[in-house]
Amino acid sequence: MLLLADRGFLSFNLWREAAATGAGLPWRVRANAVLPVMRQ
Repeated sequence: MLLLADRGFLSFNLWREAAATGAGLPWRVRANAVLPVMRQ
């Protein structure tokens, strides 16, 4: 299953719920979004 999400719905909670379904998650974000580094 593939779930496409637009950049207007950026939310870790939404992503976590969708990821729990096993779906592939290409998720768009705005170009200047600052995302935290979880692991380097």
